[in-house]
Amino acid sequence: MLHDIVEVFAATAVMPLLLFLPGYAIVSLLFPDELEPQKRFVTWMWAVAISFATVPVLIYLAARWGSLIFPAVGLLVLDMLGLRQLIRRGELHIHAKTICWIAIWLIFVLVETIDLSWRGHLYVSGMVLDHSYRVAFIQTIATHGVPPQNPLYFPGEAQPLRYYYFWYALCALPVRFLHLEPRAVLVASCIAVGLALVSMVWLYTQSLFDGHGKYIGTALLAVTGLDVLVVIANTASGVPLDIDPEWWSRDQVTSWVDTVLWVPHHAAALIAALTALLLLWKNPVPRSSRLRWITVPLAALGISSAFGLSAYVGLAIVLLLAMWSLWLLKKGERTQAAQTILAIVLSAIPSLPLLLELSARTGSGHAPIAFGIREMVHVDVFNELLASPIHSHPQLTSVFLRLLLLPIGYFVEFGAFGIAFFIALQQNKRSSTQHSPRASLLFLTVASLILCTFIRSTAIQNNDFGYRSVLLTQFFLLLLTTDVIVRWRNQGSRWNFRSALLAGMIFVGLAGSAYQIVVLRVYAFRSPHNAEVAYDLRSGYKQLQRIAAPADVIEWEPSPALTADLQPERLEHALHLLYADHQTASTDDDCGSPFGGKPTFCGSLQRDLLRLNRGADQAAAIEICDRWGIRYLVATESEPVWKMREAWPWRLPPVVQLPHMRVVTCGQTKLP
Repeated sequence: MLHDIVEVFAATAVMPLLLFLPGYAIVSLLFPDELEPQKRFVTWMWAVAISFATVPVLIYLAARWGSLIFPAVGLLVLDMLGLRQLIRRGELHIHAKTICWIAIWLIFVLVETIDLSWRGHLYVSGMVLDHSYRVAFIQTIATHGVPPQNPLYFPGEAQPLRYYYFWYALCALPVRFLHLEPRAVLVASCIAVGLALVSMVWLYTQSLFDGHGKYIGTALLAVTGLDVLVVIANTASGVPLDIDPEWWSRDQVTSWVDTVLWVPHHAAALIAALTALLLLWKNPVPRSSRLRWITVPLAALGISSAFGLSAYVGLAIVLLLAMWSLWLLKKGERTQAAQTILAIVLSAIPSLPLLLELSARTGSGHAPIAFGIREMVHVDVFNELLASPIHSHPQLTSVFLRLLLLPIGYFVEFGAFGIAFFIALQQNKRSSTQHSPRASLLFLTVASLILCTFIRSTAIQNNDFGYRSVLLTQFFLLLLTTDVIVRWRNQGSRWNFRSALLAGMIFVGLAGSAYQIVVLRVYAFRSPHNAEVAYDLRSGYKQLQRIAAPADVIEWEPSPALTADLQPERLEHALHLLYADHQTASTDDDCGSPFGGKPTFCGSLQRDLLRLNRGADQAAAIEICDRWGIRYLVATESEPVWKMREAWPWRLPPVVQLPHMRVVTCGQTKLP
C-alpha cells in the first residue's frame, strides 16, 4: 500500500508538466493582459483550460506521425517556457489554503481508489471495474506507441485499438519515460481532472458573473441528484444494493464525483469542450490585439481534443456549437457565429486521423449513433402491467413509456439543479435583458438536454452518448444554480417555499454523494474470501512481471459477460486485467473485439479457450497456446479446471504458485 501511495504522489507531481505549464506558456504568449498580478488566479485557470484543450490532440498528432518521444520533447520545451514565465513574474508562490485544499482532494482520491492490504487480504475499490480497462490501454500505448494495439484481443497477431485514446496517450508518457505504474498515473489523472473541473467553474463564474459564486459553484460539485431516495426505497422493498447508487437508472446521469473517479477521460473531454465554448463565447484576447483571431484555432483544437478524449462528448459539443451558432445568428451576432462555424470546420483537420481509425471496418459495422429516446427508468418493470400492448405494439409501447418516464427520471437525477433551472427560467422571463449570460446558459442547457435525450449510442449495450453528453447539461445547470443562489444572497431574499425546497434537495444531493463515496470504498469488504483471492492475484502477477517479456501474451478464463456488478467472477476478471500489465488473447465472450480487431477469429479462439476451461490436458493446452501465440496461462480456484488434477494447471511447468492462483508456461513449451 505504501508503494502505491508513493507512486501516486510521484505521478501527481508530474501532472503539472502535462496539464498546466504547457497551457501557461501558451497563455503568456496569447493572453498577455490576463497576466496582470491581480488576475493571477484567472491566468492559472486559463493555463489549465488551454492545456486540456491543446495538449491531448498535440500529443496524439506528434506520436501518430513520429513516436512517443516527439510529444515528450515538445512538452518539455513548453514546460521550460512556462516555468520561465512563472519565475519571471514571481508566480511560483501558492497560498497555504490552496495547498491544503489540494492535499485534501489528493488524500480523498487516494482513499477511494488504492488497494487496501491487510494480513493477506486485499480490499479493492469499486472503480477497478472500469480502471482495469483504462490501465490496459495506458500500458499498451506505453509499450507499443500510437496507434496502439488492442490489449484485450490477440488472435495470434496484434489487432488495432478502435477507441478514443487521447487520455491514455497522455498518461502513457510518464509510464514510458519515468517508469511510473500505469494505475498510479491513472489515479493521478483523476486528481488532476478534479482540480481542473474546479478551475472551469472558477473560469466560467469569472467570465460570466465577474467571479461571484465561484465558491458556491465549487461546493455544488459535491451535490448529486435524489438517487439516495431511490436507494432507500429499494432497500425498503428488498432490492439488493448496487455498488453504485447511480445504477438504478438505465441511462444514468452520473454525479461529478462518480465521473471524475470512474471515467476521468470523459471529464477531461468536458473540460476541453467547455474551454472551446468559452474561447468562442468570451474571447479573453483584447479587441485591439492582432492575436484576437487565434482563439478560433485554439477552440478548434479544444473540440478535437474533446473528441479524442471522449468521442461522445466531442460529438455533443460539435452539435451544441452548431445549434449555438444558429442562435447567435438569430440574435444578429454574425461575427461570433461565423467564428463558431469556422472552429467546428477546423476541428475536423486534427481529428481526421482518429476518425479514420474509428471508422475502419474492423468492428461490428453498424452505425455507432442513432436516434432514440433516453430510458431513464427501466421500462421492463411494466411488462406485466402492459402485457397486451407490449405484445401487440412493442416498439410504440416502449417509446410511449420512455417519454412518459422522462420527467420522473430527470427530476430524480437532476434534483436541486432541475429546480434551479425553472427558477432561473422564471427570473429570466421577468428580466429586461434577454442577452444576459443567464439567457445563454438557459439556451445551452435546453439544447444540450435535447441532444442527450433523443440521440443514443449503439456501439455497446450502454448508451454512452447519453451518459457522457449530459455532462454538458450538468455543467450549465450547475452554473445556473450558482447564479440563482448568488442572486438570492445579494438581494437578501427571505426563506420561502422555493428556497427551502432548493436547500432541501441540495442536502439530499450531498447525502447521496456521501453515500456513494462510502459504498464505492467499502463494498469489497463484504467478502473476506474475495479479498484473499485479490491478494493472491496481485502478488502472483507481480511475480509474473519479473519473468514475462513485454511482448508475452497472458490468458485467463474470459469473463462470460460484462455485468454491472461486483460479483466474484466479474471482480476477478477486472483484477486479472488490472494487474496483468500484458497483452491478453481474449477478455470476454466477444474477445474484446468491440475495441478493435477482426471478430471473425473470435469464434474459433473462444472454442479453444473453452477447451482449456473444461480441463484440456497439457498436450492440448500447448497446441492451443502455440496456435494463438499465448505464452502463459493463469488459473484460479474459482474455475472448474482448478479441481481437475490431470488438467493443464497441474501438468504444465508452473512459474507462480499461490493458494488461490497458478500461472504456468504454455506457449513454446516442450513435453518432457
